Amino acid sequence: MYEELASAAKAVSDDDDVRVVILTGAGRAFSAGADFQQRFEAEVDAHEAGTSNITRKLPRYPNGATDLTSIRQPLIAAINGYAIGVGFNYTLQCDIRLAAQSARIRLPFTSLGMTPEAYSTYYLPRLIGTGKAFEIWYTSHWVESDEAQAIGMVNEVVPDEELLPRAKALAAEIAQNAPTALMLTKRLGYLSSSGDLGTARHFESFSQDYVYGRKDFKEAVTARAEKRQPIFTGD
Repeated sequence: MYEELASAAKAVSDDDDVRVVILTGAGRAFSAGADFQQRFEAEVDAHEAGTSNITRKLPRYPNGATDLTSIRQPLIAAINGYAIGVGFNYTLQCDIRLAAQSARIRLPFTSLGMTPEAYSTYYLPRLIGTGKAFEIWYTSHWVESDEAQAIGMVNEVVPDEELLPRAKALAAEIAQNAPTALMLTKRLGYLSSSGDLGTARHFESFSQDYVYGRKDFKEAVTARAEKRQPIFTGD
């Protein structure tokens, strides 16, 4: 699935006809996380039998964990049901997170003798603050949807049956805007979260100079003068 997710991320990012992406679970859970038994228990048994060096042979992500922020378009996570471990950590790489009321989040790493993964040590403290991130990592407790919204882990909680319709409505609202401007705004947001003020200022200036020369900007100016909705093409 890691490989399929990486492939899907590249496919949508390369497709100029895709304006907004929604990531959601196909079943009753968003993701139950890694198969702990499959990934680790056989290796532990081999280690205890003296036939393996567990510190050397523990399976890792194929080619490293996919960073979904590399997707050019805005990315919305629609979290349905359980989101556990790496399953939730991938939502941290989404730009906006919506959750169903029944959604339950758990980062159980320390309770399993493990440490957080999939770049979550970068994204989670920036999202909810270092102290709250440590609390969730240290305790491995369940985070219910209302708490997740209160601390900023998710943007919005909606009734279960409204999750996908809400995600699609938000995607449609975003998709009305200029694709290149959306892409550069996404880059600006992530760059600014890890860079300094000077870097942000220079990239903002570059981005503005770039979009002012695009057809979509000219279309926005014309549409405003004509009192109509602009029709953006990505040009």
